[in-house]
Amino acid sequence: MTVDAGDVRPAMLAEAFLGGAAAVTVAFGDRLGRLWRRLVADEREQLPWQAPLIDIARNHCGSESLVKSLGDVAYFQPGQHGYIARKIEIDRDDAGTLKPEPARFFQGDREYAVPMPALSECCAIVDLIMDGLRPRDRAPGTSRVVLQRLKYQAGAAELERLEALTRNAMARWGRVGFRIDAHRGRVNPRLNRKGLSDAMAIMMLNPRLRRLAEWGNRTFGDPRLAPPSGGGRRIVEAAHLDDRFFSAICGSRDTIATQVYHAGAWHTLPIGLDRLTIIPGKTAQRAFGLTPALHRVIYSGDAAEGEVDPRTGNVTMLLGAA
Repeated sequence: MTVDAGDVRPAMLAEAFLGGAAAVTVAFGDRLGRLWRRLVADEREQLPWQAPLIDIARNHCGSESLVKSLGDVAYFQPGQHGYIARKIEIDRDDAGTLKPEPARFFQGDREYAVPMPALSECCAIVDLIMDGLRPRDRAPGTSRVVLQRLKYQAGAAELERLEALTRNAMARWGRVGFRIDAHRGRVNPRLNRKGLSDAMAIMMLNPRLRRLAEWGNRTFGDPRLAPPSGGGRRIVEAAHLDDRFFSAICGSRDTIATQVYHAGAWHTLPIGLDRLTIIPGKTAQRAFGLTPALHRVIYSGDAAEGEVDPRTGNVTMLLGAA
């Protein structure tokens, strides 16, 4: 379903999702393009995928929970995650004052703050979507605005080098744990539950038990949820549900594709710089009864039309409400 931003009305998106839509695309035109140019293309901000490692570390507000980490992050877990990102959450007080976290980022011997007008525009867009996502019988509540900018590598070879760098930086037991997590990334999403997936991944460490685990993965997993097949195609972000009200994404797609699972098949979502593609998350299920969208990011296997821009190529800008 595609609508113009000016036509979004209260509960419209909720009705679309309750009616069976897997995703809704909202066209914003150059309003979104201006935001992209300010938050992604503007080189006055040093984004983490072009930053020295020490700046990434200084800007990292980490957590044992992936979804709670803010600031600059780099996640490379084979079959599960593969990106470098800058993540911000924005609170607002009763007077409407914006309180971003983190508020500032180190850039060498200087600091950088994302301009308030850009953050205010993010909040306005998120509020518009939330009004459309909230069913008519639900009163407005409070939520934090999510702004994420995520960079995926130009190709699988680059991703695999970063995975190897991450693995080899660990001590002995850390490397064992990394191998277990890599095997967990191969477990079919139908079987990817705590305990079961851990046991299967540990079995895969042993050559004699690996065949048994792989047999169970093939036999009891959902074949429709299996990794993509074909030359150059592989998982970057494993199939997952977002832990927020919604995710609204735009960006550039050179060698990757974002796919949603719907009606028994994977569908590539339309991603551009003039529209936001919206999918519900788990919080919308708990609060509004909407079905969250299972989605993933893959290398499509298609060659890029030209050189992948090191700053803006394969980048996703995500807006959401948490």
